[in-house]
Formats: sequence, C-alpha cells, structure tokens
Amino acid sequence: MIPRFIEVSVECPLATCMERDKKGTYLKGQRGDSLTVPGLQSPYEAPTNPDLRVDTTTTPSDDAARQILDLVKTKFF
Repeated sequence: MIPRFIEVSVECPLATCMERDKKGTYLKGQRGDSLTVPGLQSPYEAPTNPDLRVDTTTTPSDDAARQILDLVKTKFF
C-alpha cells in the first residue's frame, strides 16, 4: 500500500537503552508512571525482515546515518 517504503531496524539491547535514557522514560516505566514503554510494559516486536539492521552498540551514529542514506539512495534514486 505504500509504494516507497524502507524499513530500518535500529537495534539496541534494553539495558543499553536504559543506560542512554536521558529523559527518564525507562525509569518512569519501571516506576509504573508510564504504561507504554516498549520492552517493559509493552512487548517489543523486532522487524522480521528489515531492509537494514543497525546495531547501535557497535555502529557509531555517523556511520548508521550514512548506511541509511546509502540505502535510500540505492532504493529511490
């Protein structure tokens, strides 16, 4: 239904997400103040067949952005 669509899975273990959380979203989820935090109250369902997987524990953000842009260029231009 969406003719120009790319799915990118930006992957990060829950523990690492919690360590990086500057806004306190995961802390609120642990306290019960937020009921929709993926990986805590809401199960996280990883994409089964994304066009690209980016592991944020091993890929610097500049490299990840470059990979995504390269994919967009390859698919659409």
